[in-house]
Amino acid sequence: MKKIVLVALAVLLVGFGPWRAPVAVAASVTQYVCRDVYLQDLGARGSTFRPVSCGWDFSAADQYLVLYAQIDRVDRDMVMTSELVDPTGATVHTERLLLRERVGSILRYTVVWVLPLSVGSGQLPDRLRRYDAIEPEGAPARERLGEWQWKITLASGTTATARFMLKP
Repeated sequence: MKKIVLVALAVLLVGFGPWRAPVAVAASVTQYVCRDVYLQDLGARGSTFRPVSCGWDFSAADQYLVLYAQIDRVDRDMVMTSELVDPTGATVHTERLLLRERVGSILRYTVVWVLPLSVGSGQLPDRLRRYDAIEPEGAPARERLGEWQWKITLASGTTATARFMLKP
């Protein structure tokens, strides 16, 4: 009986012991397209974004759109590529960012871009000027009506695409 208990205990320790390699968790991406976003102070816990009026249908008369994404479970260094494609299929913005891991931590990254519509980037509210404004070459975004695509690709293989409509 003692022998069976010891064997069972050994199996449990080998299977669930602290030396067992951690299971890799895939990073995930959540995207929002919003009319606005606010940074809320959480005191000692930092701050968090509060998106406002998010959706998929927007008017070219809106002042701007905020493209906001959360990348969760970053447990190693990886490259993130963001690409904004207008209704004609033209890429109007591409950016690559290195998401750095912190040893022993699984991190959440937040990325934000602002797409001016009825205002220029110089007319954005002060709280949004800290983020990159996307200003397409040629026709302004407000004149490019139809379905837009915002694609995010992580080097880990995770991809996400948010689609939104810009209407008159």
